[in-house]
Amino acid sequence: MVENSLKHNVEIIINPLLEEDFWRSDKITLDVDYCYGLISSGTIDLKKFSIEKTQEIIKYLVLSITKGEYVFPDTLTFLKELSQNLNKIRENSYYFEQDNLSFNNKFFQDNFILPLNYCVTSYISLIVHLNDIYNLENTDYLFEFNTDDENDIYTKTETQEEIAKWLQIFGYNIVIVRIENQFSVEKRDYKTLLNISHELNNNDFDTTFKNILKQKCDFLRYKWVIRRKRSGISVKYLKDGAFIEPKFEDSTNVFISKWKNDIDFHYSDGIASNDRFRVIYHSLKRKKLNELTLYELHQLIKYTKDFKKDYILLCQYVEEIKKRESSLSDSDYNRYIFAKDYNYALNNKFSFLISTKDASLETINHLYKYIKDFQESKEVKNFFVNYKYLKFIVEEIRKIDDNSSEDYLAVTQKLFLLGENIIDNYKSDIKWSERNLVFLYFFEYDKSLIKINDIPVFLQSNFQLPLSPTKYFKEFNEIKNEFLKFKGKYDVYEKINPQVQKVKELEKKDIRDLERLSLFTAVISFIIGGVSGFSFIKDTYTALIFFIIFSASLISFLIVLFIFTRGEKILKKRNIILIIVLYLFFGGSLLFLRYYFNNDYGKKIDNLESEIKKMKNNTTLQQQSGIN
Repeated sequence: MVENSLKHNVEIIINPLLEEDFWRSDKITLDVDYCYGLISSGTIDLKKFSIEKTQEIIKYLVLSITKGEYVFPDTLTFLKELSQNLNKIRENSYYFEQDNLSFNNKFFQDNFILPLNYCVTSYISLIVHLNDIYNLENTDYLFEFNTDDENDIYTKTETQEEIAKWLQIFGYNIVIVRIENQFSVEKRDYKTLLNISHELNNNDFDTTFKNILKQKCDFLRYKWVIRRKRSGISVKYLKDGAFIEPKFEDSTNVFISKWKNDIDFHYSDGIASNDRFRVIYHSLKRKKLNELTLYELHQLIKYTKDFKKDYILLCQYVEEIKKRESSLSDSDYNRYIFAKDYNYALNNKFSFLISTKDASLETINHLYKYIKDFQESKEVKNFFVNYKYLKFIVEEIRKIDDNSSEDYLAVTQKLFLLGENIIDNYKSDIKWSERNLVFLYFFEYDKSLIKINDIPVFLQSNFQLPLSPTKYFKEFNEIKNEFLKFKGKYDVYEKINPQVQKVKELEKKDIRDLERLSLFTAVISFIIGGVSGFSFIKDTYTALIFFIIFSASLISFLIVLFIFTRGEKILKKRNIILIIVLYLFFGGSLLFLRYYFNNDYGKKIDNLESEIKKMKNNTTLQQQSGIN
């Protein structure tokens, strides 16, 4: 394991001091190698030992933090052992017979025990704090303090300047790691990083670690500035009476050089981003799924969701991340990155599914429940799916509301129940997100290392910008308020619906009575109209014309009546077509009769009827003459 280098290097210095005999003058005689060459003229020069070896051990601790060894469980175990050993060495040092050997016990305490105790305790506190984050508990403790405070070491002891400088480097390293793991867009983080960068520039520290911490500190400031600008916030500070906008040297900062392009295209939805993702996709698709890194899988997921629009392929990438849980070693950090990475992949899957037009509510709800179950099992309470799902539900309710369906209550009831459940989940998730939603996902440990001066530097946040929870909370609250507006309408409608149904039943009854009366009136009108119209009928042609026109008028009356009583129901597409066909029939019948009775055949019939009428008249005259 990587952390063995810390254990090995520190134990070489510490172990001899744990032996009580080492501190007894009668046991310290000729073994120069045993005392590391620090015996001079029959005395042990522990002053020189304290200055040199304290700096050396602090350097190993700084290196360990820089390499990110705080993510390994064995590091914490060793540091606790080291803390106990330092206390034992403190006790052993009192065996020294100061009368026989020139040794200043206070100097040893001030320049060896106290500085190392401070560093070890601070390192342990850092790991406990980070493990609390990795366990996704994030305890809301009031404050933190160590018995051996850094300020006390400077003010109440005679710590040498060389050791004090290493203590500052160590402290800056701790602060930078803490900020990175809980990075925010708040001004306090930027101000702290700016102050550290200024101190590193203006003090004579170890060149190697000064360079590493300066680059890491400036890269975090660089990402902070980009996030603020992308949120539409001006980034300036007032210096010597003038506003200054932060500037960064891209070419000299290893982190900026490595991640600048990834930041630019990952946080852009433009054509350039699409083109680069396409190139990446075609280069990565040749690899087998199990050969892809987590970052490569995330790149493929983003491209597949935003540009390629292939849900089946997206699901394959998401499933590949899930498979990797079993291959991870058992540590808080590994469990943490899996929970974050798989949750991010599921968020993308849900976002894609919910934007698909043919996705059913049952399918969406099934995936939502799966994600919430996973989050509960891993204690990840990200609110993203709540926002997406609630937005989808509001859009569905709006569509139903715009159509003014009579089945509004029945159709929307399930949607409102789902929406209320989502809001309940949101209330419990929002506090977690405020404190834990820093970065969306992480890489494997070895993929997060960047070498500077041959030293592997761990940068957990990689290219990701700090999230701005306030922005997302505002969007969620807006869509939540819109939902509650529809819910208020639903509640009012639900309460008055029984009375509305009663009124509708009475209206239906009145309408049916009116329709019966109208039909009766129409029949009477038809009979009366038919009787009175007989005086105008001279022949078959006029009789048929009268019948058609009178029937059309009567039907028109009934249609108008039904439109008045039944409203839009009668004007459905099928009914409109039927009415048009009916009137076409009437019109066609009139044209047919006109054509039929105006041709020769019609005239012959009319002549024949005329002859029959004359014959009847002649017969009548003859009968009258015979009688006379």
